[in-house]
Amino acid sequence: MNTDKKTLLLLLFALAVVTMTAMAALRSRNQQPAAHHQQQKAEADDSHWPIADYDAPEPDDPKKREKRQRKNGRGAKSIGVFNTPPNGSSANLVNDWEVGLPLLPAERSNVVVTGEVLDAEAYLSADKISIFSEFTVRISEVFKRDNFSQVVPSNSIIIEREGGRVRYPNGRMVRYEVSGQEMPRVGRRYLFFLKRVEEEQPFHLITGYELRTGRVYPLDKFEKFKAFTNLDEAGFLRQVRDVIANSVQTTPEKGM
Repeated sequence: MNTDKKTLLLLLFALAVVTMTAMAALRSRNQQPAAHHQQQKAEADDSHWPIADYDAPEPDDPKKREKRQRKNGRGAKSIGVFNTPPNGSSANLVNDWEVGLPLLPAERSNVVVTGEVLDAEAYLSADKISIFSEFTVRISEVFKRDNFSQVVPSNSIIIEREGGRVRYPNGRMVRYEVSGQEMPRVGRRYLFFLKRVEEEQPFHLITGYELRTGRVYPLDKFEKFKAFTNLDEAGFLRQVRDVIANSVQTTPEKGM
């Protein structure tokens, strides 16, 4: 009888082990698609970043060729592009651009506007050592402007940010970015703080905030910009107006 009890206990123990092993395997299988989905989502986070082909020929349009030539002189300030794909899917430039930058940098901006992003395009400089992204923005409201007439509601302006994605001849895609900086998304509305570098050049994007469903979301990724996250849009824009009204009434120097 004792032998029968021991045998039964051993069988029950073995059954419990098999059951727990099967449950663990099932949980693992159920978690794998979620983890895979999260990985895909992370990989897709830069899908809105504009793309430039490394082996793209010189533009036929003389104005576009001239624009790329002008970028060559600014290559030392911008993200260096490798002539062959580096290891990994991204390359970061760390330059402490955010250090000392106010959350609402009105005094450092020539222009402050809200507007919708209509188009985005990345391109390499003619010597292929740097990459920039340009965005066409239709202005909805002007909070601060310089003396150029194009900065008026309903008009479109071009804004620029260093970085973008490079597609190499072998199909590899590499994202070149300034650490902490994001790219605006086409079809979305933002408040932009902009600096005019040269009269005929696009505005340089200092930072911005997305305005969505009556709420505010920072464009850039550094922790300090999250102070305005989910703030009411109307209250946020009133604060922007107050900052501009109380700032020094001088126009920032070009190129500073």
